[in-house]
Amino acid sequence: MASYTVAVALVVAHTKNGVIHLYKGDVVPASITPDSLANLKELGFLLSADEGPAKEPDRAYPEGEEPAESWTVAQLTAWAADNGVDVPTGPKPAVVEAVLTALAARKA
Repeated sequence: MASYTVAVALVVAHTKNGVIHLYKGDVVPASITPDSLANLKELGFLLSADEGPAKEPDRAYPEGEEPAESWTVAQLTAWAADNGVDVPTGPKPAVVEAVLTALAARKA
């Protein structure tokens, strides 16, 4: 496994024994699950010694459109950040639910 460090203030990663909290600069242990590692990499939360610094997450999302399940996690997270919505770090369904719930509450 490539060596990764955490690039953001805090992440929650899954291991076979539960979850762990990792803070900025922590080395990601080999015990985290492959799905958790892939999710953290997709979100741009990790720096890799092999790949260089993680790229800034894509902050673009479709202008003038409401968030939808078809949006990527990066797009949903960017919309949430721009609209003051807290989203969990986790699988896409959890992010979608948080964003769509917040959107529905704004419309009510």
